[in-house]
Amino acid sequence: MKIFRILLTAMLLLAFLTTSPAAAKGGDNEKVYLFGYGQSFKDSTVFLTPIAELPQSELNGKTKFLEHQATYAKQMERFLQSQGVAFCTCVLFYDTNKEKLEKRLKKLREHVIKEEQFSIQNLSPEIFTFTLQAEPTSTTQP
Repeated sequence: MKIFRILLTAMLLLAFLTTSPAAAKGGDNEKVYLFGYGQSFKDSTVFLTPIAELPQSELNGKTKFLEHQATYAKQMERFLQSQGVAFCTCVLFYDTNKEKLEKRLKKLREHVIKEEQFSIQNLSPEIFTFTLQAEPTSTTQP
């Protein structure tokens, strides 16, 4: 009976959150801040970008996921590969609250330093910035 009450409460909470006015707005053009984290599997270097505000960014109204997130991560990955970093994986951290994101970056940086097996290389805005690029359209011939 106790499990049933917990499940019922969770379902009601989920139903309330998905029908709230904030979720119903759809692609708001809120200010979105992000930073990138890149790491190569063949190297002990961790690459971090500074926190940047994304121009023309959109969060999905229902899921609050960043639109074109994969494009931004691929952009950082391609940049690192052009710099000779092979087999790298890039992850984006984003939020509409810059202070929260600064805390997350600080915590991540402290964690990497604590590990003592990684060195941190900061990518300055002069070297790398996130930009939304139009994805190439594929043309198929009949």
